[in-house]
Amino acid sequence: MKHLIILSILSLFANSLFAQNDTIKSETKITDVIVFLGGAQINRQADVNLTKGSNIIVFTDLSTFIDEKSVQVKTGENTTILSVKHNTNYLDKPKKKEEIVNLEKRKKEIKFKMEENNLLIWSYNQDEDLIIQNKLLGGRDKPVTSSELDSASVLFRKRLTEIRLKQIELKKISTEYNEETTKINQQLTELNNTKAEQTGEIIVVIAAERSGMEKFTLNYAVSNAGWIPKYDIRADDISKPLDLMYKADVYQNTGYDWENVNLILSTGNPSESGEKPLLATWFLDFYNPYYYRQQQQQQQNVQKTDPNIPRGTITGIVRDETGSSIPGAIVKVKDHPTIATVTDFSGKYILENVPSNAYILVFDFIDLETTERHISGYNTINATLLPSDTELDEVVVTAMGVSKDEKKIGYAVTTVGNEELTYTQDRSALDALSGKVAGVKTKGGKGNKKDKNLMAPPENILDRKQTSVEYILEKPYTINSDNKKHTVEVKEYEVEADYVYYCVPKMENTAFLTAKIPDWELYNLLTGKANLFFEGAYVGTSLIDVDNAKDTIVFSLSRDNDIVLKREKLKDFTKRQYIGTNIIETFAFEISIRNKKAQAIDIIVEDQFPMSSNDDIVVKQLEMSGAELDEETGKLTWELHLDAKEIKKLTNKFSVKYPKKTKINL
Repeated sequence: MKHLIILSILSLFANSLFAQNDTIKSETKITDVIVFLGGAQINRQADVNLTKGSNIIVFTDLSTFIDEKSVQVKTGENTTILSVKHNTNYLDKPKKKEEIVNLEKRKKEIKFKMEENNLLIWSYNQDEDLIIQNKLLGGRDKPVTSSELDSASVLFRKRLTEIRLKQIELKKISTEYNEETTKINQQLTELNNTKAEQTGEIIVVIAAERSGMEKFTLNYAVSNAGWIPKYDIRADDISKPLDLMYKADVYQNTGYDWENVNLILSTGNPSESGEKPLLATWFLDFYNPYYYRQQQQQQQNVQKTDPNIPRGTITGIVRDETGSSIPGAIVKVKDHPTIATVTDFSGKYILENVPSNAYILVFDFIDLETTERHISGYNTINATLLPSDTELDEVVVTAMGVSKDEKKIGYAVTTVGNEELTYTQDRSALDALSGKVAGVKTKGGKGNKKDKNLMAPPENILDRKQTSVEYILEKPYTINSDNKKHTVEVKEYEVEADYVYYCVPKMENTAFLTAKIPDWELYNLLTGKANLFFEGAYVGTSLIDVDNAKDTIVFSLSRDNDIVLKREKLKDFTKRQYIGTNIIETFAFEISIRNKKAQAIDIIVEDQFPMSSNDDIVVKQLEMSGAELDEETGKLTWELHLDAKEIKKLTNKFSVKYPKKTKINL
């Protein structure tokens, strides 16, 4: 009896211990996502009912692209996390969208109907063959009467007609089924119905002090996501500030949609190595052409001509030294700053309207060496960007437009000086930031023309970090897992700009209205493509290139036909002289600018002196009408003010001396 009691107690203890270690499966919901230029941090939450003691929790139906090193789990004070592990579940398939499930169900229904339809077609084909093969009437010794022949003819014709009509009808139905199946397949592709056959899991072992419901927060990083900055710039009148809408193209292919989540855009990139470079010993050796040729082949910077690509268009892919594609890299035509673009999320670019006199493409990206490629008639040009030794100082910006508790944001919040400012949701706290954090304005509205310090983004800066800029979007967004770009609005600014006309009469007798943003640093802009709108009409695209900008960003808004330009050679001053063994040619050009407008304008005019690349060719600069001369390039620049209806004329005069019996490319 005593032994029976002991066994009973041991059995109860074992059952209790087993119950305490039962596995709890729990689903989570995505609440916040921090999207980096390359990658994203996913924040999920779940409420789990724990029992006192040890608990094993499996958070199911997660992405398979989780970086295991980045997984973090947080819970209440009454629990202790003993271990965290990321696992792949090959048995449970990911849940599919209801729309995908319905489409796949319809696809199966069509498949069965097509099989039935094909069976009917086969049956009618057999009937047709049977009639044709047995159309012989009577026997060899028995003649067929005319009435029998007429009856048989009517029967064959009627039956064959019925069969053929039915075959046509069934084939039409098959065609409709095939068309519907094609559309369903296209829609499934559109919905990115390519999820893996397995799911990710995070297994957490918890020691709970008491039973009850606890809130869990999961943070992890994924690589197949990111965002690309872009802009809409609108100017209604040159007497008013610009309207700059800061946008972003967000993409992700993590296998799970981000439905109605709070988005934070960060300029950080956790996929980039944070390891400092090590300088190896520099050994010299004799030149080996085979080695350098092999090194060049390894880089595989493809340049070729594709007849299917339209004239004036160049395409390609930009990669880093590991072969990975680079989204957001700048591709522009040298000496044509308005012809530029940025690579998409797969590193691809399409550069349109490339002029015939363009010779070099420039490829640029943050922290990588700028690379140039000769066009030379090619329309497919790939590039590999190597690491740069230059360090980048970045700034963090976080919006105050959204009121959130620090724990819900998912990252640390730093205040500006404990003595000067305490974080609060009260609007008056913004006043404490004035003068302490650059760009914060302390009054409502979009800006104040009288004070440029008040032109900074309103209510936009909360914290400055060392390596990135963060923006909290003001409303939730849904980003589907389809690897497509989803445009979100970051912030709208009213920006003070200087409007100046610009022209190069040697190349084109047209003046272009340009906008200069002198205080662009206040808006924490990134390099990206900009859609331009002037006076309510779309006028094209430009590039905000902050990586190569100095103290001012300049972009073109539109052509203006009310400014008449003319550049012509002055024959009276153009002559050729033979002096000894040399020829001296003198050239003179006159540039005329007429302002047909009813108001005064400022205009920049550019021309050039030729530059000699040979000691036997001597260029002498004779007249330049007060232009500013760049001695290295020979570029002439005039900054003019023209009143309404005013005409100004400029002269560019020079001589060239070169040996007889030679020709120069004038």
